[in-house]
Formats: sequence, structure tokens, C-alpha cells
Amino acid sequence: MNTLPQLAEEIEKLKARCCCGSSFKTITYEKALTLIETSKVKPGTLYRITGVHKNKAEVTIPVLYDDGNNAGTTIYVWGLTKTEFSTEGWGEFWNPKYDQTNYGTLDLRTGTHMSVAGDTTGYTTATNVNTTGGTGTGLTVDIVVTVGVISSVIINNPGTGYIQGETILIDGGSGLAEITLHAYYYLYNIFDGENPDPALTGFNTVIGRKIIWGGYVWENISGQYGTPLSVTALDGDHWTKIAYNTTDYNFVIDYAEYDWANDWVLRRRQAEPVIDIIFPFQFWNSNENTQGIVLHGISVAQWGNKVNKDTELGSGLVICNDAYFEFCNFKGRQLLGATLGNYSFIKD
Repeated sequence: MNTLPQLAEEIEKLKARCCCGSSFKTITYEKALTLIETSKVKPGTLYRITGVHKNKAEVTIPVLYDDGNNAGTTIYVWGLTKTEFSTEGWGEFWNPKYDQTNYGTLDLRTGTHMSVAGDTTGYTTATNVNTTGGTGTGLTVDIVVTVGVISSVIINNPGTGYIQGETILIDGGSGLAEITLHAYYYLYNIFDGENPDPALTGFNTVIGRKIIWGGYVWENISGQYGTPLSVTALDGDHWTKIAYNTTDYNFVIDYAEYDWANDWVLRRRQAEPVIDIIFPFQFWNSNENTQGIVLHGISVAQWGNKVNKDTELGSGLVICNDAYFEFCNFKGRQLLGATLGNYSFIKD
């Protein structure tokens, strides 16, 4: 986690919106419980409480967010009485940095391994080899020759303007060695391996490549895509989750509500465009949960990929009140305006 000075700008914005002064007191969740038990909560004081709603050995509940450190969530609430904190307040959250700029372009990447066909004789091991064909320009490759034929082709420069499925010839040698451009389309940089082109079976990626899935940033460790384990998790044999940091995530403070009795963040609200998710403990721990929902309704929403009115990309104006909507991996052009309630749900 980043240190408090690094978050100072956002915290100053928070304090400017609060009516209780310009200071706050940072305590742990355990300390907050002690203040309640000993009647030492200070009315009118703004408290920054760390480590709420996290994994506990003795309690099994859907964790809200966990970047791998089990640090829980940090909330800001007020002291109401000597034995009571407010339910309403604010929360610190981390949104992955979605990329709308390159939306819909072919996701060729430097370092991507390509399969080779055709006559691969007459070539020598070389880097930055020119290619011919296709609708784009500038694509170059690195080739490795073993026993007189090309054994490996890696993209050196992806160029621009190429189209999925085009066949490209590698210059030199026989002039007939060919690669076919199979790659995922760039959809906010969200993992698309669960919905590949049929030709992409076994398609490789680049070790070290970062993508987004389930509201987290992941880094590839195997050179293979694999398949998701759930709507919020990727296969640990191929991907490792990146802990919160200011390079890969945006730090935000959103309105939040907290259920003290169950250590449960029940509401998060993003402003402009509004995303407002109310997911009470009773929804999950209820006979009405007939679908066996095991994830928290806030954790499966897409936060921070804000609708752009000019490009019509992103998500916003989503209201869920006592409802569940899995749209954290939404990859379409626009999700704008959806209201769910009364224990309704949209899964998968």
C-alpha cells in the first residue's frame, strides 16, 4: 500500500467535503472495536479505520477487495456517541487503469510469439526482419533458424493498421515463410482469453504482460493465456495479481456505507457518472440468495472505466439496490443506464 503522504492529495479532497474539520485519526479495525467496548469513541471526530471487511480465519464471508495482502478496506466514519461510529462515510479504493484510447485495435505486441508456415528455408537468424503483405505497415519480426529452417518468430515491431487473420510473408530466404496475424482485440486492456477467436487455441502471450481482470491488474508469468478461475480471478499458473500501486491503479475515495455488526461494507457510490451498488449482508446471508452467489456485489462491479460521451466507451449510470450485477469485466463499447433491485441478479 502507498504511504499516507502519497495519498495526501486525495485525502485533502475528502476532508474538504467533510463537515467535521480538517483532521482525522487513523486507527485499526481492532482499535475501533476497543473504543466501542470501552466507551471511548469521540463524538464529532473523523476516524480513518484500516483493515475492515477482510478475510478472517474464524469467519467466512465474501471479502470486498484483496490485492494479495489481505489488508482489507480503509473507511472514514464519524464518532456519533461514545459507543458508536456512523454508518455513512467514505472508503479508499483502487481502480485499475482502463485504456479507452486503443479500444478495438488489434492487440499485436512486441515480443509476441507467432507460428510460422510455408517454405521456411533459406533464412538466417536475424532481428528486425521486414515483412510483406497485409493492410498495415511497419511489422517486423525476429527469427531464429535451427537446422536450416525457421524455428521461432517473435514480433519485433507490431506496426499499425493490420487486420485479424491476415497472412504476412517474411522477407529474405525463400520469401515464402508466412505468419498469420491472430491476436486478441484491445478491449480496455481487459483479459479476453475466455472469448478467443477459434484460431487462438493455445495462443501465447508475453511473459510480463499486464492485463485487467475482475477489478485487478495481473502480470503473465508463463507465456500462456490459460483461462479464468472466476469472474475476479485468473489461473495462478499463468498470472500473478499485482498489488495496489499508483502505476497500475488509480486511487479514489468514494462514498461508502458500513455495517458494523457484520464488518461489511454494504455500499459504494461512484460520482459522475454514477455507479451505486448497495449489497447488504442480508442479501448474501439470506434464503433469497437462491443462486448461490459467493462474491460481493460491490467487488463484481466495474469502477473507474467512466463513460466518455464523445467516444461512447465505458460504463456508468448503474444502480443496484439489494441486487447483484457482474459487470467488472465488461468489454463492450458502452454500458449506460441499468437499474436492478429486489434481489435480482445478472451473472456471467
